[in-house]
Amino acid sequence: MNILIADDQRETREIVREFVRSMEMFEIVDEAKNGEEAWAKLTAGELRYKLVVCSFRMAKLDGLSLLKKCKATRQFRSLPFLMTSGEVDAAMVAATVGEWGAVDFIVKPFSAELFQKRLRNILNRLNDPTESMFYKVEELRESGNIQEAIDLATQAETEARISLARLINIKGECLLELGEMEQAAFEFERACSISPVFIAAYKNLSEANKRLGNIGKSIDALKHINEICYDIDREFELCTLLFQEGNDKEGLERINQAINKSNKQMSVLKKASHLLVECGMYEEAEFIYDIMIKYGADAATYNNLGVLFRQQGKYSEAEKCYNMAIEKFPNNATIHYNLGILYMKAGEPFKARKCFLKSIKLDPNFEESKKILKKL
Repeated sequence: MNILIADDQRETREIVREFVRSMEMFEIVDEAKNGEEAWAKLTAGELRYKLVVCSFRMAKLDGLSLLKKCKATRQFRSLPFLMTSGEVDAAMVAATVGEWGAVDFIVKPFSAELFQKRLRNILNRLNDPTESMFYKVEELRESGNIQEAIDLATQAETEARISLARLINIKGECLLELGEMEQAAFEFERACSISPVFIAAYKNLSEANKRLGNIGKSIDALKHINEICYDIDREFELCTLLFQEGNDKEGLERINQAINKSNKQMSVLKKASHLLVECGMYEEAEFIYDIMIKYGADAATYNNLGVLFRQQGKYSEAEKCYNMAIEKFPNNATIHYNLGILYMKAGEPFKARKCFLKSIKLDPNFEESKKILKKL
């Protein structure tokens, strides 16, 4: 690749030429002593330049005017300019970089290390897919394919937003590992604001706020995620937080909606019942267990419901539940064991002993029953 150095000071051209050549990245290092000569070399077409290093102030045709001419000419519109100047102010940078699209601005005098670093950064940017996409969009616009340009720009914008959001999100994850929760939450919020569809950032935002005790914000993040991509486990995590906030009504509504969405799948009913038990909502859990029994529950479900009744002191309901389970699963040792525990709690050791003996008969290795029988 070739590079053009445009500067009206011979000494500066020589310095820059040596800096460039020592990088061993360019085949031809060409020079122009003013803007007009640089324009002539560009338009002659003998060489195709990858980059122009251009002084802001030059005789005959200054650097900014040369830059403007290139941007006004389709052939050179995407040609990158690295502008240089012995003095600089905000207006100068704004005009060259912000308005007319120079890729960088460096103040003279500069060291070889600084110049080469900036030059490498420019070349890396030129190879960046986002930069390439920009020029493709620009070409489509110039050729009159406006809608194609808009569609491609929209696609590129989405991809760029996600890439930036990913970078900020991983920064937040690093802060999270360092225990800097508030700063991590701030970075996750930034990532979410950049890309509202970047679910990973919202998950992290929810977790960070949960650790900070900002349960409301954690809830909001989970709600946003499930609006984009519904997940049963995430919905139940959300319900747990709602119960913690004291919003039992919405939590129960969401559990019922989740059950209905799954068409009362047994796995979802089990998760719902466990969640309600963990949150101390026993009556609501009983209702879910009743649904499960109606639809053909397994032995574990009967056991769990029996334990739930027992924990609430509802001994007669627990006994009825265990007896129903024994009718369906007569050879299940755990059911007999739990019925024995119930009788112990109810002050009926004789009935309890019979249950423990039965569980050992069904499973000779049932150690829990053996331990209790020794005490009896």
